[in-house]
Amino acid sequence: MGPVTYEVAIPSYNREETLPRKTLRMLRDGGIGLERVTLFVHGDDQAFSYQQSLSANGMSVGSIVPVPVLGLPNMRNAMATHWPDGTQVVSLDDDLSGVFAKLDDKHLLPVDDLDSLFREAFSLASQTHLGLWGTYPVSPPNPLFMKHQARTDLRFVIAHLFGFITTHEPHALVDVPVKEDYQRTLRWYCHDGGVLRLDWIAAKTRFRQEPGGQQGRRTREANRAACYALRDEFPDLVTLNTNKLKRTGWLELRLKDRRRVAS
Repeated sequence: MGPVTYEVAIPSYNREETLPRKTLRMLRDGGIGLERVTLFVHGDDQAFSYQQSLSANGMSVGSIVPVPVLGLPNMRNAMATHWPDGTQVVSLDDDLSGVFAKLDDKHLLPVDDLDSLFREAFSLASQTHLGLWGTYPVSPPNPLFMKHQARTDLRFVIAHLFGFITTHEPHALVDVPVKEDYQRTLRWYCHDGGVLRLDWIAAKTRFRQEPGGQQGRRTREANRAACYALRDEFPDLVTLNTNKLKRTGWLELRLKDRRRVAS
């Protein structure tokens, strides 16, 4: 493939010890130089703390950007506007332990060459004229439900691993405190007429189990408010999913406008 033409963005909060042993190690082992990585953290104190942890682990990154106001949407929006328009950016959560590809219905293979994967994803996005791409949204990945196909209809693009083309237009920003990945998916879908999802690729993460992070802000009340806000913003594309409400207290969303389009 040609020269590397993307940046890597990682939002992180209170995970100075997790980041070097998980996502950064995974990237380095996957052939991606850490000088391409920009960390987005909360404030100058966290920036200093992360720099100390990286040094203690013998690592360094391209830059650390302190975001003054706490909150994942603020970090995501800082990422969306940090680079010039047209920049290709891969965003990863700070606690990823691996990326996997479907081999068959029972087996997965670890993706050893992440650099080639990311460049392939951006190439497919360019071919389909779409500015947002993502991966199969289940962790731990289950190969039975993954497919060897790239979807371009309305499919949820989960936040723990996705790529985008920077633009300072409003659809690139988010404003809900939780379920911001649903909002991002829907806004890009409405703007571009589709999103790209690589259904044979999935990342492994410990949802809301790793110490640190901002999961404390993901309350049932905030989740419910976000669900209703997104239903109101996208009434033709979103319905409320109450299947788990009685058992867990968590309201979910269902994306309902699905064109049967595959690349």
